[in-house]
Amino acid sequence: NLFINQLLEEYLTSQTGEHSIAILLPLHGPYQAVTEAIKSGFLSAYYADSKQENKPSIRFYDTSQKDLDFMALYQKAVEDGASYVLGPLAKSVINQLTQSNEMVSEFKVPVLTLNYAEDPLNNAQNLYQFGLLPEDEARQVAELAIRQGKTKAAILVPDSSWGQRLKNAFE
Repeated sequence: NLFINQLLEEYLTSQTGEHSIAILLPLHGPYQAVTEAIKSGFLSAYYADSKQENKPSIRFYDTSQKDLDFMALYQKAVEDGASYVLGPLAKSVINQLTQSNEMVSEFKVPVLTLNYAEDPLNNAQNLYQFGLLPEDEARQVAELAIRQGKTKAAILVPDSSWGQRLKNAFE
């Protein structure tokens, strides 16, 4: 909720006139639970903000379709008046968006993805990536423990390369 509150606050203070945020998420399928958590957090922050002045409208778009053409959905959101786009969540779509040379000039309206591309190189302008990698969370927990004066910890991780990355990040 804190991130979403900050996002709304920063965005709204930098804009004038009417605003609309398009949220592009998979509303059905295997990511539905994640989507519900994101929606709940976003709407909670939105309705908790008591400022009525310059409050954007919000519209959700479904990205569940397997053969989704993200750019067509993006264009629809822009045509519907979106001044900011939140999503996609799927790493495969984000990978396409960051690597396509065609995208470089196509994002007239800023896009904040809800995951990271596999390759950190981003060829697209106005495309920003946000996500909490498990490694980021492990570092945050370790930093919090240090700030609280904790000096000993037990680490339980899966016996896999992913578990090793988490362990290394925490250490």
